[in-house]
Amino acid sequence: MSSNLLFVPYRKTKRIEFSKELRDIISKEYYQTATVFEADLQEIDTLRNDTIDLEVSPQDLALLKRYYIHLSTLESKFPRDVVEFPWYGTLGYNVTGPVKIRSFTFERINVLYNVASLYTQMAVNQDRSSDEGLKKACLYFQYAATFFGYINKVAEQDEHLTLPLDLQKGTIETLQLLSFAQAQEVFWLKATRDKVKDSLVSRLAVQVSDYYTRTLTNANRSEGFRTEWIHHITVKKHHFQAAAEFRASLVSVSNSKYGEEVARLYKAKSALGLANSSIRFASEALKQDLQGLNDVVTDTLRRAEKDNDLIYLQDVPKTLPDIVKASVVKEMEISDFTKPNESLKTGNYGKQLFKDLLPFYVIQTAQAFRERQDEYVQRHIIGPVKALTNIMNKYIVERGLPGSIDAFDKPQALPSSLLDHNSEIKSQGGVRLVEETIDDTQRLSLEGERLLEGAKDRLKVEAGEDELLRTRQGSKHWTRPTSEEAAAHLTKRIQDLQNYLRQAKKGDETIRNQYYNIETPLKILASSEEKIMEFVPNSKSQQLDPSLRKSILSIREVLNRAHKLEVERNNFIETVEVKSLQYNILPKIVSEYKSIQSNFNDLKVDSNTFEPVFQKHIQNFSKDIDWIEKQKTEQREVEDKIDELNKQFMRLKTSQGVSSSREEALKTLDLVYTEFKELKLNLSQGLQFYNDFNANCKKLIDDCDNFVYERRLEARDLES
Repeated sequence: MSSNLLFVPYRKTKRIEFSKELRDIISKEYYQTATVFEADLQEIDTLRNDTIDLEVSPQDLALLKRYYIHLSTLESKFPRDVVEFPWYGTLGYNVTGPVKIRSFTFERINVLYNVASLYTQMAVNQDRSSDEGLKKACLYFQYAATFFGYINKVAEQDEHLTLPLDLQKGTIETLQLLSFAQAQEVFWLKATRDKVKDSLVSRLAVQVSDYYTRTLTNANRSEGFRTEWIHHITVKKHHFQAAAEFRASLVSVSNSKYGEEVARLYKAKSALGLANSSIRFASEALKQDLQGLNDVVTDTLRRAEKDNDLIYLQDVPKTLPDIVKASVVKEMEISDFTKPNESLKTGNYGKQLFKDLLPFYVIQTAQAFRERQDEYVQRHIIGPVKALTNIMNKYIVERGLPGSIDAFDKPQALPSSLLDHNSEIKSQGGVRLVEETIDDTQRLSLEGERLLEGAKDRLKVEAGEDELLRTRQGSKHWTRPTSEEAAAHLTKRIQDLQNYLRQAKKGDETIRNQYYNIETPLKILASSEEKIMEFVPNSKSQQLDPSLRKSILSIREVLNRAHKLEVERNNFIETVEVKSLQYNILPKIVSEYKSIQSNFNDLKVDSNTFEPVFQKHIQNFSKDIDWIEKQKTEQREVEDKIDELNKQFMRLKTSQGVSSSREEALKTLDLVYTEFKELKLNLSQGLQFYNDFNANCKKLIDDCDNFVYERRLEARDLES
């Protein structure tokens, strides 16, 4: 049936595996069992499915409201991107989509849109021949405007959400203004039937025209509206300008201002002429309304001109004072939607779903604190302990130990420490592992380059598509942001990753040079005992001076003490790692959360709320840090003793002949062993860097793909 008012059609969706997605993440990420929440999982499926095929009734409104309220509470319990929601646009000539976005906010916006849509449809369906029907229609349009306005407020809460064209701010503002315009129009209609004073009816009408004017301005900035709607709104704008001038002319007559009456009617006739230029695509009901007003204005103008020319002889003014607008519509109270948690407490919408499920931010907070604990342990305990040991080993090697004493003490056999180093290097893969790791690092670096090029290529393709369409459509109609503006955040990520990669390549070069500098002696140290003996020349066996023998034994004793420190530290590190693994902060976070919920129900809870819990928790590692301080003191004593004894040894050895080439060979192999351990650590860190780097690059590729997909959907909407 033809109508002189517009309604907004429902957006469409389809069934999804809502409960399965929630069930899966509870099983994977939460420390609770999904089967406990089986009834809630089934209920959320039912709530959503009940809103898919809507009719137009208060019962359907109740279904949407119930689903929205429960949906809103899920955001505090689950990750925002856990479920992908598909929605189809229906505002243009053709159904578009589906647009699929993993976002509870996106789902909420679509539900709010359908609530607003339902109100517009209920408003249009009212019997406007009765006072009650007019009151309801006016009320429903105001509710529609309120919900459209609330959509933009919800969208602003999620700065990372990219909405399709028909849900973007400009489109939604247009629909809000259209709803206000139609609410004001219905009120105007009731005023005319209630025989309200012409002056007030005129003011109401000019306000209707103003709302339609603003609606039209917004609609013309978007490509998402049908031509019929644009013409409808244009006709309404001029129709009510004419109606306002006509009613103002009646006020002029009552004040004996007959020249002004004619001037007002001229303006009304001019506005009707503008309306007629857009009437072609309007509905039959709107054409009839316009024709009726046109007939009245034409007849009245003919009579007014005749009377003024023959009887009153008043001048017809060239300019007229503006009619003062009178708005009677406003946003409505929708606290059930804006405060869903409070709404649930009323008991009108059933029990809260997943009430006993820990909020995901609590899980996230515990996981974040777990990572902070690992970082704390690594930075303040494990890292310093390893650094202490490295300093101590370098201190020993820099003094030529134990090679210099081994050259005297074992002039022909290989020192046991050297054989231990040989066995350790071979058990860890030796030179082969080092070279394979260097190759793996190079391969991962090239893969990172390829991924970054892939990300840049995707943005380049999208920019080319946008430029082509912008040229074809013209910048006036192609109003969306340029590719450079829209992809700025992705371009920044690419540039940052490129900078990291450049720095990493410099580090790779340093590591390769570190290996090349020790490659030859490392291959010897990692080879057979026979080849090591070939590298280390024998010295002639001889009787050592007693003082020199005593000096060597003293050095070996303090070196054994240093080795004992290293063993103790390795055991300490293993103990701390086990302690850190078993020392879980989650129970403390949960306990604090429950305490807050019981005693401070209105307190806003976030990660900062639990910071005191973490600070207290981390103090359990204070004894371990104290142990490190004691180690520093003991190491200084060991180093001082080594330095003292080594100086004594250096003075005594000059009187005893020994092969300097053997001593230098042993020193070289000791130094190579120390360099090997450092090289192995650097290579391990390099591999970890590239694995993390490439994971970030792959995430960037996915984000670029999503960006291109969304831009293509947006472009399709603009073209349709």
